[in-house]
Amino acid sequence: MIIKIWEMKKFQNRDGDKIDNVYDYVKNWLNKNEGTNIFIGCDSQETNNRITYVTTICLYQQGRGAHVIYRKEYEPKATRGKTNMHTRLWAEVTKSIEVAEMLKDLDKQITVHVDYNSKESEKSNQLYEAGIGYAKSMGYDAVGKPDAWAASSAADNYCR
Repeated sequence: MIIKIWEMKKFQNRDGDKIDNVYDYVKNWLNKNEGTNIFIGCDSQETNNRITYVTTICLYQQGRGAHVIYRKEYEPKATRGKTNMHTRLWAEVTKSIEVAEMLKDLDKQITVHVDYNSKESEKSNQLYEAGIGYAKSMGYDAVGKPDAWAASSAADNYCR
């Protein structure tokens, strides 16, 4: 039996209601809400013993705001002390792409929001071009900070 990825990792809405099949959920939302755009982002938070990753799907309608669904994943830290920042940040973009790949058959433009800063003075800038380039090479529009609200605001909100 083949298990699809959206059946393994449950998304939920802000009320905590689990979404059994995220593909069908988003498809139905798009059918009922014309003019919706899809934005995907991921953020992470490191604690003493684990890293929390939150990936959001933001279904945005101009003038009406965004309907946000998300999944929260926990990974144990592989090392003592701080996890390598590059490893954690790269995992964020790969998780966003993974979700975009789940939804690509909806035949709707998807924009990936990468939680990397365009300012050269910021540490995450070291991965900015690579992260944006990766998302674009997979066929998605991509933006980083300060325009990456699906990651730096929506995902960050559920990550804390």
